[in-house]
Amino acid sequence: MKNHGYYRFPAVQGKTVVFVSEDDLWTVSLNGGTASRLTANTAALSSPKLSQDGKSVAYSSAEEGYSEVYVKSMSGGEHKMSRKHNDSNILVLAGRRLDIETAESIVSAWLETEFEGGRHQMRLDKIDDGESVIK
Repeated sequence: MKNHGYYRFPAVQGKTVVFVSEDDLWTVSLNGGTASRLTANTAALSSPKLSQDGKSVAYSSAEEGYSEVYVKSMSGGEHKMSRKHNDSNILVLAGRRLDIETAESIVSAWLETEFEGGRHQMRLDKIDDGESVIK
């Protein structure tokens, strides 16, 4: 008897499908075939979304204690927290799926996470320069 698994949160971009099974991300062609594991996390994850170019996937996970948005290259490598590594300025929560205490803890963790700098710093500096002209 084949074990078909339990597949959740499918996301499709082009001919690529990403889904959650066994608390990890998996990918498979829209045409079918054998799925490949993208992550081997210790925490549950959900809600994968593929980038428009299909080169990366964002998802929610509590890998470091609180639910956080992570981004991972589809070609492999480590995942990165969006706020810590990209200084994201948007947080979206599923209002129908979260109670107020969980939402507050996610927002607090997101706001308290420090940006480490890195490859996006030059872009952020340009935004700051543009804002100072407008003020």
